[in-house]
Amino acid sequence: MIRQAYTVGPATALFIADLWDRATLHAYWDSLDVLQLPALYSCCRVERAAHRLLTRGIRGRLGVLRWILEEELDFASHRDDAQLNGQLVFPFARTDVRRASTEDPFISPEIETTRNR
Repeated sequence: MIRQAYTVGPATALFIADLWDRATLHAYWDSLDVLQLPALYSCCRVERAAHRLLTRGIRGRLGVLRWILEEELDFASHRDDAQLNGQLVFPFARTDVRRASTEDPFISPEIETTRNR
């Protein structure tokens, strides 16, 4: 990418190189923060929390990793039908309530006629 920036000009190339340097430095400091977490928690807990994030497709979010450890969500059992904080997600198959109620065998015709009034 920096080579491509030289096609624009040398100042552009230096500017982009500085962007990459800052990103590298930021990643370095975040990595040091992650490596300090086992001192507060444990290696096992940090690994469990990191695994939980990776299985959810959340990558590179240090704040979320800390949140999982602070809230002790790494102890929660992993379920595919639950959000990260353990809240269950229920996908509802029927969204048309009127059609669902007319197809329900447990609703008597008397109730159905009073609903339509």
